[in-house]
Amino acid sequence: LHTAGGELTMAIRFILSVVPFIWTIGMLPFVNKVYPMIFGIPFVAAWIIGGCFVSFGCLYVLYHIHGSKKAKEEEE
Repeated sequence: LHTAGGELTMAIRFILSVVPFIWTIGMLPFVNKVYPMIFGIPFVAAWIIGGCFVSFGCLYVLYHIHGSKKAKEEEE
């Protein structure tokens, strides 16, 4: 059964799955610059490092969404 909450959760899961891909691959041609230097490293390297943190955050949220869904299924 599809409920409004289930569709919203699926949309959130899709967005959180796509964000790291767009951050690292999709935006790379636009941020492929050496300057400005951030903490002494080229901008593109800082962008990729930032993408690691964004990916971690998205995966963390996805893990907890999946865990709460699994807990609800066990209650029923």
